[in-house]
Amino acid sequence: MTDPRWDEQLLLQYLDETLEPGPRDRVQRALQDDEAARVALRDIAEQAVVLADLERTGESRSEPSRSPSKRGLPVVLRRAIALTILGVVGWLSVTGLTGGIETGPRITELNGSLQWTGSSGRVDGDLVVGDVLQGGTLDSLSANSWATLEFDDGSRVTISGKSSLAVSAERRKELHLWDGALSADIAPQSEVRPMVIHTPTADLEVLGTQLNVDVGASSTLLNVNEGRVRLTRLVDGQVVEVPAAHQLVASVDGNEPLEPAPRPNVTGKWASRFIDDTSVVFGKWLPASLWLPGRLRATPLPHRPCGKKKTVVLHLAVVAVSRDESAAVILRRGSTIRVRGRMDAIFDTKIGFTTHWPRGGFAGKFEIVVPAAEIRLVDGEFEFVLELADFKSISKKFDSSLTGMELRQVWAVTVDEPVGLELVQVELLPPQETVRSKGWWQSVVEWMEDWWVEWASFEIAEPATDRSTRQDDPNTESR
Repeated sequence: MTDPRWDEQLLLQYLDETLEPGPRDRVQRALQDDEAARVALRDIAEQAVVLADLERTGESRSEPSRSPSKRGLPVVLRRAIALTILGVVGWLSVTGLTGGIETGPRITELNGSLQWTGSSGRVDGDLVVGDVLQGGTLDSLSANSWATLEFDDGSRVTISGKSSLAVSAERRKELHLWDGALSADIAPQSEVRPMVIHTPTADLEVLGTQLNVDVGASSTLLNVNEGRVRLTRLVDGQVVEVPAAHQLVASVDGNEPLEPAPRPNVTGKWASRFIDDTSVVFGKWLPASLWLPGRLRATPLPHRPCGKKKTVVLHLAVVAVSRDESAAVILRRGSTIRVRGRMDAIFDTKIGFTTHWPRGGFAGKFEIVVPAAEIRLVDGEFEFVLELADFKSISKKFDSSLTGMELRQVWAVTVDEPVGLELVQVELLPPQETVRSKGWWQSVVEWMEDWWVEWASFEIAEPATDRSTRQDDPNTESR
């Protein structure tokens, strides 16, 4: 059925090539930009083919005496025009304004357990670098999984942790982030056809920028690090433009103010608080009891990395850093991570964390194995004090120098064995004052390094009211 927004007579004139140059140009632009226009013209063209066939059949049976000037275009020519229009409409559906056929994004990096479900329903769990994704959904299934997609224009999109991203089959730069976390470096886009990212609570129009998007059950957190993004909150249709160095939360509550807030200040010290489940990314939150504080219990997660045949079970607990804090938590040389928790039996335990670059963007995951031989339990409780320098990058791509990176999440995991792992508190401790054990020049260098991290790498701004974090949980198996 023809879309009611389009003038059927106007499209018929376009089909018969009787439009004046001005209206014809407007119709052609609409066919390039608007899928509804293409659908409407396709419907009319199909009807024209049928009518032309009927008229041709009728002419073969009888030849009424009509003046040639009253008959309009010959039937054969009208049918040829209609078929040509159908072909053009199909071509426009694919090419749009790009000047050529767009292909889907190509996988340039991947790690962990990933799954692609095509629009036909075919499922592929053995993705490799170089695969082109043509319309479907990419699921990052495991804790430390991530994948980077690159488009024809150089735009790059990374999903991390448990995330689900759909790629449109008709518009290659139309994405749907159903859940989890996305980091994007978008090349300059056309004002007429920007990249569009849909979430359950907001639509984002991206004209060329670096941004991070975190999607939770009822809200979308947008951080714009460079450029600008136009956000539409779906619950009420309110539109706001988010400039660089600002963030915005769009939730299902239309009564909440929709105002971009400057990026928060920075700090080198942080401690988790399990008074509720606000900071829980993965695991089961347990409220405080008479004898025990609030804590986060590891829960099982099946995991099979791409290219591997064996599936293991991870017992994983992930806590978000600075989700409701007024400052971004940064790593400094000499910092330590202290983890206090409980377990029923001693078993090798991995502790890891996720980072962002100082100006935004996924910067990798790092982890360390605490062997069973080094774990000491006292009444079922343990404490790990881990030097930042001892953590290793899961991927060789990411810089092992962590100074100045933003800490986003911390996790603890055991593999296969359900040992009752629980996190009671996780802390980032700043470097201890050990000036006497260092040369004076080394102390000066480290002081200048910290100064640069705080004053040059971050925008100093008013504290943010909402510091939701992305859902990029880590795991323990790298590709």
